[in-house]
Amino acid sequence: MPRFSNATLGPNNAVPSPRGLEEYQENLSSQIDGTNKTFSVANSIDNGLKVLINGMVYTEADSDIVSVEGDEFTLSFAPQTDDIVIVLYSSYE
Repeated sequence: MPRFSNATLGPNNAVPSPRGLEEYQENLSSQIDGTNKTFSVANSIDNGLKVLINGMVYTEADSDIVSVEGDEFTLSFAPQTDDIVIVLYSSYE
């Protein structure tokens, strides 16, 4: 059985994700109009969606994210025009 050491990877190196899963961060504030509840990202959302609105974190487990399909997600409320919306997610694209 081969032995692995943390010294080989180093303390700050990321271990490659299986099957090419990549993490993305996008600012979607430009999509806010005060009534919009559905937002689009650049890639399909395959895992781990987190939506940050003015620093408050919402995850798929929260009832505030009502659906996630492909490259879109829908919130149960519409962020206001002065809100800042950042999303973090993983995609195989």
